[in-house]
Amino acid sequence: MISTLKQKIRKWRLNAENSFYEKAYVQKFGALPPFESFLIQENTFSGRKLNIIYLTSYDGTFSVNNTYLPLQELGEVFRFEMDPKDDRKSWYAKKVDVNRAMVNFIKEKMSQYTIDVIVCYQSGRTLTQETLDFFKTLSMPIINEGLDDERKFKSRKGPDGIYRGMKDVCSYFDLSLTTSKSALIKYAVEGGKALYKPYAANPSVYRKLGLPKKYDVVFVGAKYGTRPMYIDYLRQNGISVLTKGDGWEEGNATPDEMIEL
Repeated sequence: MISTLKQKIRKWRLNAENSFYEKAYVQKFGALPPFESFLIQENTFSGRKLNIIYLTSYDGTFSVNNTYLPLQELGEVFRFEMDPKDDRKSWYAKKVDVNRAMVNFIKEKMSQYTIDVIVCYQSGRTLTQETLDFFKTLSMPIINEGLDDERKFKSRKGPDGIYRGMKDVCSYFDLSLTTSKSALIKYAVEGGKALYKPYAANPSVYRKLGLPKKYDVVFVGAKYGTRPMYIDYLRQNGISVLTKGDGWEEGNATPDEMIEL
């Protein structure tokens, strides 16, 4: 009962946030834009090999397979992973030091190579104001990927006063790619530029293996927010669902198991 109530409160807060940003967009820019204006147009990539700096907060199986490996197909990738163990409890105690190490990493690579682009998987939780100001001094484009904007575009403030989502940091990127349709106008209101990038899977990794079907639906991801509500709804309506990830009774999926599922 308490869990269901919390989920409903979170959903209400999300709807309220969406409504706030819709009104703010209309006041700032006029009528809401068509969704098509946020779609990525035809790719005209020349095929020239690029030198890419990849700044990631934490590389799990999903980001390795679907961001890091595909980037390597475009050229040489220099990766900086801020928190390999994803140790969120102690993160803020080391946030400043890790950010300074990352900035030094960028400067070092810039002194050795001609960098074409910086690709990030970052948020307000991971970046300091010092790093954001440094980004503004760079001449190459900086692109950030947001995978949780539907629920955490704003999120709550960290102890350093920066919102943990994208609200306070999106304007420091030249372009943001978001998987959330509702977040597109939020980026615009906060001074950012965003395009819609739907979830996708690396076809060289996630491919059909010819295995027999065991479940109607497989969900791989942590248990939080309104996710349990949707999973419960499916199960209550006779749909067999396997859930894998932090918080679910079935536990986490190994990288190989994710491909099999």
